[in-house]
Amino acid sequence: MNKTEKTIFDALAAGGGINLPDIGSLRTEQCAAEFISAKSLLPPHSRIVFSMEANPAYPTVARDEEYLRWLEHAVHTDGVVEINGVGVLREGIFYPSVELHDTINPQGAQPIDVKRHHGTRDRFLVGAAVIAGAALIMTIVIAINEFVMGRDTAGPAPEYVAEAEETIAASRGESTIAPSTAEEAFEEVAEELDTASAAEETVSEAAAATDIAPEDAIQQQLENYAAMTSAPAETVYHLVVGVFSTPSNADRMIREDALGIGSANYTKADFGNGRTLVSACSSTDRKTVEARKRELAGRNSDLWIYTARAK
Repeated sequence: MNKTEKTIFDALAAGGGINLPDIGSLRTEQCAAEFISAKSLLPPHSRIVFSMEANPAYPTVARDEEYLRWLEHAVHTDGVVEINGVGVLREGIFYPSVELHDTINPQGAQPIDVKRHHGTRDRFLVGAAVIAGAALIMTIVIAINEFVMGRDTAGPAPEYVAEAEETIAASRGESTIAPSTAEEAFEEVAEELDTASAAEETVSEAAAATDIAPEDAIQQQLENYAAMTSAPAETVYHLVVGVFSTPSNADRMIREDALGIGSANYTKADFGNGRTLVSACSSTDRKTVEARKRELAGRNSDLWIYTARAK
């Protein structure tokens, strides 16, 4: 890093900006937190913004012989400006080096998983499902008691009654439940009313015993609760070569094959806000992406890893 590059680095690392003759200006911008997806939040962070116009609020690098020699080597024939140790300016977008990025973002800038907190309405629905399930079991207990008492007073022998009940139960694919057993089941449910898992088991068993249709309101509430507690999406890591405002710019970068690895080895992914990132390696295993970054460091030291949550 020469004198010019160190001057640029120090100005941006301090949170300010600097004017570069014949190039434009660079400045450090503070960005508020933003949602990348419904379950992933990008925390407050800093980024480097390029402008083709000079900014009078910032100092200007002296346009002397030393600067002109540096400019001759920094600006490539395709318009890309490479500032050693600071970053790369490509198609109006500045990509900071790892060192500069970590300096202006000491707290890190990796997306944060957002866990959904269930509110009063969700707890009310679960409680309602538990109460409804308990009421159904009580109804079953009363019905079984009335059925058995009615059979006892009707006159058939006990052996015949037991055989008839088993025959009817077998034809329905069910089992015969004695009143005492059903009452014990109700007492166990009453002791576990405050747990969501007990709510699911109680309502499911009650629904099966009374042939409740799938579209029943209680069943629907349980399905909604299960959907809210579904497993989180899978994390995907991308080795970012560049981020572009339009897909066509991303396609052009892939055709140019900046890393010399073959166009077929690049992939595109959504970066949010209508932007598209180009990745040289994408995997659910971060170590795989880190290994690939080390392999390509000799070709481009400004590659960085972006963590995305699958939608």
